[in-house]
Amino acid sequence: MKMRYTPMQACTGSYEEDTASHAAVDAFAGLAGMPVIICELHSMLAPTLCGFAGKAAYIMTDGAALPIALSRAVRQLKKLGLIDVAITTGHAFGGDMEAVNVHSALVAATAVAGCDCAVVAMGPGIVGTGTRYGFSGVEQGWIADAVNRMGGRPIIVPRLSRADPRLRHQVVSHHTLTVLRDICCTSVTCVLASDMDPGFQGSARARLADAICRGTHTLVSSTGCEGVERAISQGIELSTMGRGFEEEPEFFLTCAAAGNYARALARRQEK
Repeated sequence: MKMRYTPMQACTGSYEEDTASHAAVDAFAGLAGMPVIICELHSMLAPTLCGFAGKAAYIMTDGAALPIALSRAVRQLKKLGLIDVAITTGHAFGGDMEAVNVHSALVAATAVAGCDCAVVAMGPGIVGTGTRYGFSGVEQGWIADAVNRMGGRPIIVPRLSRADPRLRHQVVSHHTLTVLRDICCTSVTCVLASDMDPGFQGSARARLADAICRGTHTLVSSTGCEGVERAISQGIELSTMGRGFEEEPEFFLTCAAAGNYARALARRQEK
């Protein structure tokens, strides 16, 4: 039941109620190290999946837009085979599968859909008030904790910018720092692109250092060029806050780098 106790309440059903899924759900014993990439913005979805380029689930939360149909990116990524299954959770709706919450969506991604990776992100739009905790992207933190508790490998995509006019979002967004420092209760992996501008990378590492240390997180590097090139060659729109790759190369490279890092983890799991 979505949008419960409102005039727009809708009974969409959920995969948990599907008898065909019961055996797989009952047999679920954990994520077994599956990489789960957790994005703050919907604009991170396309470059991240282009970096992974494997069998991946998109889990859409209800932190922003609720109808998945509003996302042009999802339609294009599914058409290109970069999203194997889309799962809408909470009050979000319209995915290939409906799940009550992120936890059960993660079960669906691995036990029912058989995906090698999940990318969790809200739909288009994000709520933000310019205050320390007043943004819907705080969900990155508790989702990462859920992934850890379920035996997966949470990968946080940091929000980077060189062109945002708002000081609080420049280089590394205060949203990312708050999630890593104050919201996450367990350790996560945070990825930066190794092939971004060296000067910007140094500034980003310096901004992240305190939050990474306080949260006992791990900061790693991976390449992002391949994923960005894949997106461009397939005509996938790369845009965040109205800015494209030329204006925000580090943003898109880092998203693709997170996908590439997850792909390496998934391949290791296969062995």
